[in-house]
Amino acid sequence: MARFLYREIGVSIEAMHITSSPDSNDKASLPWEMCPEILVQDSWHRFKSIVEKKKIAMLFGTDLENRISKSMDIPLILYSYPTTSRIALTSSPYIGFRGVPTLIEEMVNHVIR
Repeated sequence: MARFLYREIGVSIEAMHITSSPDSNDKASLPWEMCPEILVQDSWHRFKSIVEKKKIAMLFGTDLENRISKSMDIPLILYSYPTTSRIALTSSPYIGFRGVPTLIEEMVNHVIR
């Protein structure tokens, strides 16, 4: 998702918190060219500190980021599991030809709320 946001939409990725990764711990393969702060299976406290320091405007993630989002009043775009606070009954992807308008719509709606 980060690569898509960066390459296709032009979003500035300020930080990533990868909570689940393949068995390989090859940090060289991480997308350093698009994101200077990448945490891999690190503490939520450290990630929150980075979000505060960098004044992040929007989070993309799961309900696990919900606590940070609410405490800092930052919009959270739910795009991955676990997600229990939102139900989707229709196919509304965020990636691809059909997904880009849906994603832009979701981002704008979160900002204007």
